[in-house]
Amino acid sequence: MRVACAALAAALAWGAGPQGRERTLNEFAVNAFKSNVGYTESPAGVDPNEGVLCDWPAAPQLLGLDGAWQTVYDAARAQGDAGVRKVDLHEGTEELSLEIYVASGIPAARRHLLEVATNTMMREPPYRRGPANLGDLSIVSLQQDPVSVVWTLRNVCFHLSKTSSPLPLLNAADALDRLARRHIVPGIAHYQPRLSGVQVSGKSVPAGQTLTIQILPAPGTDGARLTADFAMKGRQLQARSQHGLTLEFTASEPGAAEVLIHVIDKLNLMTRTETAKVDVTAQ
Repeated sequence: MRVACAALAAALAWGAGPQGRERTLNEFAVNAFKSNVGYTESPAGVDPNEGVLCDWPAAPQLLGLDGAWQTVYDAARAQGDAGVRKVDLHEGTEELSLEIYVASGIPAARRHLLEVATNTMMREPPYRRGPANLGDLSIVSLQQDPVSVVWTLRNVCFHLSKTSSPLPLLNAADALDRLARRHIVPGIAHYQPRLSGVQVSGKSVPAGQTLTIQILPAPGTDGARLTADFAMKGRQLQARSQHGLTLEFTASEPGAAEVLIHVIDKLNLMTRTETAKVDVTAQ
């Protein structure tokens, strides 16, 4: 059963109270959970600049699974300032789901763990403290044989869950954690995708015309490793198409437009964010 990840405000909602009033997981429950599992945003004894830099391999190898497991979904994309890879596998009626969330730093990875844990319709997070030797911080679902395991290692949050499977999740989680530990590096911020810049077809564009934005990899950077997601502020632009690192928009309404572009390395999930600004003028 996959425990979905969402923005924290949405994650805290757990149901409707009397007369349809929305109720939320209260602050006391969240704080009690933090205390019970040893949650802090900045773990003691860990260099805050360290991170995991790994070209994550194919899904079965990630978890030490045999060839009977088949990958049915495997995609990487940006989620804000984080790079996220989501994988679904199955063997017959058994299902596994994995999320690798590579954040900009250790606190962001730990906040994501908290988002996963508190995204519940229950009165308390359905997790308890996990093994001390799994990552820097781990939590597992309440079953004797956990169906969900979430842990952080430096700037990465992992979430592994299963449905209708006797597979011991902690064994698979341990295999992935050992792989990640071998790829801890200092100065993780220096490994963001390297770009020469973002090229915009014009600083101003008339309404009804096409605007093109090109993401330019730096010399020596393999552009085939990169992809991009984007978000627009305002209603001045409408997304038209995307071809690799080239984005096309139609100018729709006069005004100042801004496009946030999240560039992600599809293999190591490192990201960087660029901003493109343009003025849309009247026809």
